Amino acid sequence: MITITNEYNGDLFTFTPEGDCVCKDITDVIRENYSKAKKFVIWDFSYSNLSAMTNEEFIEISEVVSSIATHEKTAYVGNSQIEFGLLNMYRAYAELAEIAPTPKVFRTKTEAEAWLGI
Repeated sequence: MITITNEYNGDLFTFTPEGDCVCKDITDVIRENYSKAKKFVIWDFSYSNLSAMTNEEFIEISEVVSSIATHEKTAYVGNSQIEFGLLNMYRAYAELAEIAPTPKVFRTKTEAEAWLGI
C-alpha cells in the first residue's frame, strides 16, 4: 500500500505517491479525483517505487485514465533511472490507449511545471 497525497491549487492537481506503488491505489485515486482536474495534473513519483508493477497494471492504469481524464496536460516525474524508464513505458501505453494529449515524463518537478507553463 502507498500513501498518495494530493494537492489542488487552482489549475493544478499534484499527486505524490510514497512507498511501493500498487495499481489499485493509483486507480482508486484516479477514479476519485480526475473528474475534478480541469487543466493540469502532475504525478510526482520521486518518493515511490514502481518496480513491482507489471505491464498489465500499467495498461490497466492507462485504460482507467483514458475513460475518465478530461484535463489538458499530465506530467509524470521520475527522478530515479528505473522510475523514469517505467514512466516512459507507461507513456507508450497511454499513447496506445489514445489518452489525449499524450503525457510527458520528466526527471524533476521543476521541469514538469515549466512544461505546463506554471
